[in-house]
Amino acid sequence: MSEKNYCVSISRRGSRSCKETIKEAFDRLGGIESFVKPGQRIMLKPNYTGDLNPQEGAVTSNSVLEGLIQLLREAGVQDITIAEGCGTVHIGTSVIFRHVGIEKIADQYGVKLVDMNTCPMRTVAIPDAVWLKEVQLSEGLFGYDLVINVPVIKTHVQCVFTCAVKNMKGAVSPKHKRYFHATELHQCIADFQLVLPKMITVVDGLIGQEGMGPAEGIPVPLDIIMVGENSVAIDGVAMAIAQINPEEVKHVCLAAQMGQGSYMLDDIDVLGVQIEEITRKFKSANTDVGSYDGVELYTDNACSGCTNSLVIALNRLKNSGDLEKFDGLQIKCGSGKPDCKEYKNFFYLGRCSHGMGKKEAETNDHVHLIDGCAPCALEIEERIREVYGIDRHL
Repeated sequence: MSEKNYCVSISRRGSRSCKETIKEAFDRLGGIESFVKPGQRIMLKPNYTGDLNPQEGAVTSNSVLEGLIQLLREAGVQDITIAEGCGTVHIGTSVIFRHVGIEKIADQYGVKLVDMNTCPMRTVAIPDAVWLKEVQLSEGLFGYDLVINVPVIKTHVQCVFTCAVKNMKGAVSPKHKRYFHATELHQCIADFQLVLPKMITVVDGLIGQEGMGPAEGIPVPLDIIMVGENSVAIDGVAMAIAQINPEEVKHVCLAAQMGQGSYMLDDIDVLGVQIEEITRKFKSANTDVGSYDGVELYTDNACSGCTNSLVIALNRLKNSGDLEKFDGLQIKCGSGKPDCKEYKNFFYLGRCSHGMGKKEAETNDHVHLIDGCAPCALEIEERIREVYGIDRHL
């Protein structure tokens, strides 16, 4: 084994099966038998950020989960659960399980499925946290000998990048997911890592996603599987592959500062396929809001977190055919003062504009607040729909 602090194993799939590719990556770390034993209870935590096609790079591939199940069975593990708590709560994790095809795979192999959003929640204290002193975690996360985190390599409109560290946010209650976005998102993500159970990460790097990730970006074929024990080190290697500056990925930087690992390549021994063989520059999320018919936008001095969430929310309204129904829609984000002559339905979006609009919202029924730093796209869409009384049609 390496004298460096952390090891990350990378294998290229090529013409092989996912099971063979995952096995090779594990073998460089001593084999899957070094991490699991016959008779243990194992949880697989994929990334199902929405009801999306696994071939688009937004969600964990069925083939990777199936390969992992096959490998665990060969290692004598019979009790396997796939558990997720998707951020698109209005759709529901169980619906996504069915639509992406993982429900059929679970039936085939006798694997349990758990929606962590609908389980009872356990409040867990975080004594060494910087901001988040306690967190509501799904009971569906506990009671396993090992959690295998199975994220995807993606850019992210609010966090710049997402892979291993952020993927475990699916275990957080829906209430606290929203709280993260309404307060200190990056620090909250770093803080709750401190109370997660024993875990190893198997990255689905077959197809990543660039641009307006984590759900609406552009697929990036990489054809790799990564395995490692330390989430921060895994993210460090994944960011190097995607040519993302780690200093811009705040939640990973904060986790490293708290002593949870290192994203510095000097601290990581990359085994197997080397980064320079597979690296490519991922396109970042687009910060240009542009224009939308019938919508007044005021975005002076707005950060990319708010503008990117706003773009996704408006695109969803537009693609649903509903945008034209929101007559008089006005949205302000950023610290610049809006040059608005008349309030119709004016939304102050994000922490920077919250203070500016709070007093007006108390006295004017046409002024509304959407707090968060930055608020997620779903929160923006839902708040606008709530004010107008226009439901989403799935």
